[in-house]
Amino acid sequence: MVSKNIIPLIKEIRKNSNKHSAPIIFFEECLTNLSNLDQKLNNQAREKNFELKKQIDIAKDSGEKNIYIIKQDGCFDHDSEFTVDGVHFNDLGFHRYAFHFIENIKKLNLLA
Repeated sequence: MVSKNIIPLIKEIRKNSNKHSAPIIFFEECLTNLSNLDQKLNNQAREKNFELKKQIDIAKDSGEKNIYIIKQDGCFDHDSEFTVDGVHFNDLGFHRYAFHFIENIKKLNLLA
């Protein structure tokens, strides 16, 4: 799904003449099930994140600018207290997710 949709999404956003230089920011899927013995969900997320980076690199190589990826690394590395069931965020999870997002946006110098 990621391989089919990323470049068409970028092109659709860029179709609008007002959006040619607007930054497009992608956020990797977070690995949430770190301690679970069944790593199926995490492996799927890793595959999606790898494909996302690949598609963004293709877009950049074809001349697209102002496209960024916020890596999920560092978002939930502390413990497993951020989900209600190993997958879905609780309040702490949403807080950490938002904090990680905002800190990375600041690093990109995209805030006015």
